[in-house]
Amino acid sequence: YPLYLLKQLGIHTAQLAQIESYKNHDQILQALLHDQVDYGCVREDIANAYLGRGLSVVHQSPPLPPHILVASEKVPKAFCESLITLLTDTSHQPAFISLGSQRGFAHYEASAYEFMPQLFSTLSSETAS
Repeated sequence: YPLYLLKQLGIHTAQLAQIESYKNHDQILQALLHDQVDYGCVREDIANAYLGRGLSVVHQSPPLPPHILVASEKVPKAFCESLITLLTDTSHQPAFISLGSQRGFAHYEASAYEFMPQLFSTLSSETAS
């Protein structure tokens, strides 16, 4: 995914002196702060903790839906609709409330995934070169 984001900015792997891999997002941000790397791709919530310390957001990816819930065609439609209501109306569920508004389930929108074929194509062409 980081290669995809760089390519969106017009930066290709051939232009980079090297590509580093780190165990976690904090290590990436520490490497940036200590001038060990020039770019990094991290989660927004982790980056926000480091902003104002010499780092700035250069580009933000489109939201990437993390998971979708699927069911067999054998599951009754009424049960699926009840489950969708239960999972998307989290206003009365303390476990979801404590996670904040950015967590939980939402209705599936196919348009949220439209950029994925381009992402996979970009990644395939970058790793092949």
